[in-house]
Amino acid sequence: METKNQNCGIFLGGGLFNKPKLTERIKKLSYLIAADSGCDMLLELGLMPNLLLGDMDSISPRALSECRAKQVEIITCPAAKDFTDGEMALSEAAKRGYDKLEIYAAYGSRLDHTLANIFTTVPYAEKGMAITFVNKDFMAYLTTGDLTLEGKKGDTVSLLSLSQSVLGVTLQGFQYPLQKEELHFTSARGVSNVMSVSVGHIYHTKGLLLVIHYPQKKDNI
Repeated sequence: METKNQNCGIFLGGGLFNKPKLTERIKKLSYLIAADSGCDMLLELGLMPNLLLGDMDSISPRALSECRAKQVEIITCPAAKDFTDGEMALSEAAKRGYDKLEIYAAYGSRLDHTLANIFTTVPYAEKGMAITFVNKDFMAYLTTGDLTLEGKKGDTVSLLSLSQSVLGVTLQGFQYPLQKEELHFTSARGVSNVMSVSVGHIYHTKGLLLVIHYPQKKDNI
C-alpha cells in the first residue's frame, strides 16, 4: 500500500470538541486509528476507524460491538503491558508507512498520559515524520525544520525544545523576534510569544522543536 505523503489520524481518549469543524477536518485524513476509547470519539462524530487497537479497558461496549459488526481491523493487547495504547498507535502508523500524523485528544486530565503522548512521538519526529497535535484550545507541531503558522495578529505561540538544545532559531512575524538563537530543553525562553501579523515563520537549523499555537478564539480548529 502506497501511503507516502498521506495523513493518518490517531484518536486518543482526551475528549470531544467542536463537532462540525472537527468532522470536516478528519474527513480529509486518509486513515483513522482509534486507540481504545478514542473509538467512541469517532463514533460520536459519525465516523468509523480503519483500525482499532489497545487493551480495550475504556472503550464502550457499544463502540466495540459496532466495530466488530463493521469488520474493522482490531488489534488487542493485554492491560498489563510496557507501552501505552497511544504508543501502540504510533508504531502501527509507522509500520503502515504513514509519514504525516494528526493526533487528536492527546491531552486529558492525567499529566502522565499527556507527557507520555508528547514524548513518545519524539523518535518518530526525529526520523522525519510530520506530527501535529489537534486540541480544542491549540494546535501543536513537532518540527525539525521550517514552519509557517497561519493565524491572527495577537495569537499566542510558544516554542519548547524537545532536544537538549535547538540551534539557529529565527522568528519572523512575532512580537519577540529571535535571530539564530539557541533554545535549551530546560529553558522556558520560547514560551508565550505573540504573532504580530497573520502569518509567522519559524526557522531552525538543528534539533526538535515543539511549537504550540493558541488562537485567540477557542474551538476554531
